[in-house]
Amino acid sequence: MSFPMSSTAPAGTRPDPVVAAALLSHAFLWMFSGLLVTAGVAFVVQANAQVMRTAMDNLLPIFFGQLAMVWAIGLG
Repeated sequence: MSFPMSSTAPAGTRPDPVVAAALLSHAFLWMFSGLLVTAGVAFVVQANAQVMRTAMDNLLPIFFGQLAMVWAIGLG
């Protein structure tokens, strides 16, 4: 299986340090944003008994929905 539009650099070359640092900075910013969203959702769910009950009653659909979302994102 070949990928004609591959973004890998040829062997023996290194990416520009500025580009690599910017990429890492953006990746860590996205991870931090994801943690903030997770903390916000956790706070709302634990503070509201009805939302907690609804989440617990729909545990399997939520689980399979998350798997489907990961699968869809993986397709690109």
